[in-house]
Amino acid sequence: MPALCAHFVGFRDDRCWSAVRAFGRPDFIHIGWDRRARHEIMDCKHGRLRDR
Repeated sequence: MPALCAHFVGFRDDRCWSAVRAFGRPDFIHIGWDRRARHEIMDCKHGRLRDR
């Protein structure tokens, strides 16, 4: 079973630092829900954290 990676998608301002304090540093940061984020998260079955 592959290791899970933390992806932060769409975090802005202080919310990103709050998520870092709660979940630790992310392995990947995506500005928005783009093609690369969909590919890395959905196809590779990595973990995901998202803010709206």
